[in-house]
Amino acid sequence: MAYATDSSPWSVAVGDFNNDTILDIVVANLGSDNVGIFLGW
Repeated sequence: MAYATDSSPWSVAVGDFNNDTILDIVVANLGSDNVGIFLGW
């Protein structure tokens, strides 16, 4: 699977962030000072 992120991803975390028992991904983007949240990965 491919997910789009900012041009400067800085850090990645994996966990069940929405409590549905399915792993999710969070990417911190340095260039745009935001995060990408990918649910149900």
